[in-house]
Amino acid sequence: MFCNKCGNAVSDNNAKFCPECGTELKGKEVTASSTEIHYEIVKQKSESKLENALYKGTLVFGGYGIIHAIVGLVLHGEADVKIVGLFISIGVILFIIARHLTKQSPITDHYKFKCPVCYEENIVDSTIDSGFACSKCEQKMVIADKEIKIIK
Repeated sequence: MFCNKCGNAVSDNNAKFCPECGTELKGKEVTASSTEIHYEIVKQKSESKLENALYKGTLVFGGYGIIHAIVGLVLHGEADVKIVGLFISIGVILFIIARHLTKQSPITDHYKFKCPVCYEENIVDSTIDSGFACSKCEQKMVIADKEIKIIK
């Protein structure tokens, strides 16, 4: 059976709680369908949440600096160079840190497959040990025994 929340495979059929996330396993356990989903293995860098946050921070701080400069020029005829420089500098520093982390990220195997429900192409890290959802239709799936299965 599989956990309703995280999709983790629970080997003990009498378990009351998921050993992965602690969610109570109710009477209607989630079982994986036997629909075989064909996939290919591709090599790709794993993206971390930290890298994504740093890249977003780059856009926010750099963008705010540029907008502040434009607004200052339009409204006052001059921009506060210290504030503009500070925000753009913070954006550049965040970008450099994010790039460094990206270069250090290992290249790992990923499963590339089409969702059997909406046919959207998905790429999922093969080391994932819990459930995941299709990027378009949110159909829950799990990787079990090196197979991708739909959670019903």
